[in-house]
Amino acid sequence: QDCVRHVRRFAAFLRRSPDTATPEDIRRFQLYQHENGVGPATINGAVSALRFLFLVTLKRRDLARVLVIMRHPRKLPDVLSVEEA
Repeated sequence: QDCVRHVRRFAAFLRRSPDTATPEDIRRFQLYQHENGVGPATINGAVSALRFLFLVTLKRRDLARVLVIMRHPRKLPDVLSVEEA
C-alpha cells in the first residue's frame, strides 16, 4: 500500500503518467519533498517505491539511477556541564 501511495503522489506531482518521467522530473520531485518538510524516512520510502517501479515494472534503469537516498541527520547528544550534573 505504501508503494502505491508513493507512486500515486509522484504521478500527482507530475500531472501525468510516471512512465513519461524524465530525470529532471525525479530531481524536482525529490527537491519538492525536501522543501515541504517531508522527513528522510518518507523520502527514502518514496525512493524505494519509485526504484521498484522504474527497475521492475518499467525496465527503466536510467531513471532508477537518478533517485537519491536521503541520509538521516545525526544529532550530538546533550552533554551536561559539571554544574548541571
